[in-house]
Amino acid sequence: MQLRSFHSHVVAATSSSQQPQLERIWWVKPRSTVWFDRFVDRYYDDMWWKENFGMKKQTFNNLVDCLHDSIVKQNTHYRMAILVRVRVACAIYKFRHGSKLLSLSERFGIGKSTAFEVIKETCAAILEVFANVIKFPTSSSDLKKVIDGFQGITKLPNVAGCIDGSQIEIERPWDDPEVYFKHHRYSITLQAIVDSKKRFLDICCGWPGTVHDGRVWKNSSFRQRVLLGEVLQQPVMEFPEIPDVSLKPYLLGDKGYPCNIAIMTPFRRSANLSKFQILSSKIRMQPSDVVDVIYACCLLHNYLIDSGDANVDEEIEELNLHQAIDEDDRDNAGGGHQNEADGEELQEKLLHYLSRA
Repeated sequence: MQLRSFHSHVVAATSSSQQPQLERIWWVKPRSTVWFDRFVDRYYDDMWWKENFGMKKQTFNNLVDCLHDSIVKQNTHYRMAILVRVRVACAIYKFRHGSKLLSLSERFGIGKSTAFEVIKETCAAILEVFANVIKFPTSSSDLKKVIDGFQGITKLPNVAGCIDGSQIEIERPWDDPEVYFKHHRYSITLQAIVDSKKRFLDICCGWPGTVHDGRVWKNSSFRQRVLLGEVLQQPVMEFPEIPDVSLKPYLLGDKGYPCNIAIMTPFRRSANLSKFQILSSKIRMQPSDVVDVIYACCLLHNYLIDSGDANVDEEIEELNLHQAIDEDDRDNAGGGHQNEADGEELQEKLLHYLSRA
């Protein structure tokens, strides 16, 4: 009985191996590239480009030139490489609209898994090529330009930037999801310092959404630079009408931050400044990938301002990116913050200055 059973298995295996193999019809599933190749890239005007990609066509072309060497691929015997401009367009469209992979696949004629890889590789290229686009001024002359920008919109002297935290919604993380869960959603915290033009000067990203702004600040590399005397040291402002009072540069922050020698509080909460809508909707990636996307969007934000291709105030209003905030939660999270001694001294100096102004 066992011998017969073994014989039947051998016959079945032999029969299946002799069946004709299906010939592969294609190595890559054919998809239409008409939308981008024939219409978008050839015919549409700058107004349409700004609406769909957040920038004029010439700015996009310049961006492609900057990223070309970092993301260009070679053709193989089995498939043609995706053009650099298509790769960049796919990633920018994702940043601009937060589109799902299926939508990107249909618009740009690439597979869903390929679209995901294109986004990751383009993010990595942006972080490499534009690494110095976000940089806090270290020289007295460069920081003076930032201070002068704030002097035109506020009566407070020697302001070197505004600091705030923003919650970026993400999908449920695979690891330790509970530390990212706050206000019925999963999120990552972005701490940003901006100048009067709403250009990013420093960012700190990656902390789970449950971590309070004050703790993010305490552990940020920028605070360490302040403690080491690398930033916010010059220029020192003297007040002839107020003897023995001088003032170093400082940041403006809301009451989620401690008031100290580096931060003056309270200050009205800022909006999500980036024109890339993906930052105001759920990013369907894991935290490690989300951080790169956020950094890439912040770098592109500065790139567009530097290129003269951004009207941030108008775009914030159009996209309605102002975020609601639970003030009680911000006051109580992490036990709140007491003013530090040097913070109270800073407040006294500013009050004295304003009373004389």
